[in-house]
Amino acid sequence: MSERATSGPKHERPILVLGCPRSGTTLLRLMLNAHPRIAIPPETRFALPTYFERTKFGDLTQAANRRKLAEFLTGKPALRWSDHDTDRDATVQAILDAPPTVGSALAAVYEQYAARFDKPRWGDKLPTYIEHVRPLLEMFPDAHLVHVLRDGRDCVGSLKRQEWSKRSTPDAIGVWNRAIDYGRKARTSVPAAQWHEVRYEELVSDPEGRLKELCAFLEEDFVPDMLEPAKVGAKVMPSRKAFHGMLSGSVTTTSIGGWEKHLEPWESNLMHVVSGKRLRAEGYEVPKTTRPAPKLIAAHVKAELRDRRSRNLAELKDRKLRRDEVKRGVSVAQVPQT
Repeated sequence: MSERATSGPKHERPILVLGCPRSGTTLLRLMLNAHPRIAIPPETRFALPTYFERTKFGDLTQAANRRKLAEFLTGKPALRWSDHDTDRDATVQAILDAPPTVGSALAAVYEQYAARFDKPRWGDKLPTYIEHVRPLLEMFPDAHLVHVLRDGRDCVGSLKRQEWSKRSTPDAIGVWNRAIDYGRKARTSVPAAQWHEVRYEELVSDPEGRLKELCAFLEEDFVPDMLEPAKVGAKVMPSRKAFHGMLSGSVTTTSIGGWEKHLEPWESNLMHVVSGKRLRAEGYEVPKTTRPAPKLIAAHVKAELRDRRSRNLAELKDRKLRRDEVKRGVSVAQVPQT
């Protein structure tokens, strides 16, 4: 038994799972949910929107402003708070009772979810968190961040098969490139004690070995139940997630290298040219290839420019938010409670 289990009450550090979409973040979430101490809800959409809307709530030492925040969190269907399947009144009250910061208010919501399963430690999983590591650490300064890596060709091959994706191949390639770039930045800027990487291919090939490493990082005991994520899938996956049906079975390696079947030759060729350096840097083999047709390169460049404009706009908005945050007396960081 771990020291944590035998000692008195202490602050439970959040666990945040992130990575490129279709990289295996859901599989890892279910594995973690099989742990008797950890509860991670289905993907919701409220943490980052709350952060980016934080100046609208003002000084959270005022109860009226905390109530405004609570109503924002629980009142918008698009934020998917309802996927937590927790009592709204109890959640609102938990936010009102929490320390007056954005991070503490959010933590109160996740703690309500964890309490449903009588678990003390909460987490969250959203692939796009990989693009927002700084805000996450501002809200949850001592969080454990777990980055799931996967061969970009398999991510793109999986993305293009999802009805909800609606992305062109150049756009899907850009999604993986962007995730890798943000991951590299975080790898060198986040303290090693807070950043851990799990490679999908290794996770499904040697789940026990990789999960033991992860548990050591999280300062938790490894539990064999984590090797059977399907057992908890039905309890913690919303019904709309039909595209995760493969998670109802055992952990297998069948999806490794699936890109050779799911990508057209022109698609894999394009990715080898525009993402080859990133693939090699992350340890994936890239065959020799010929330069794609000019129109494909042009489509890739167009997607990159669109992404760059989006990033620049986000940075401008962030600067304004930070100025307003100071003016309105908004506190962001979670206050640890025992």
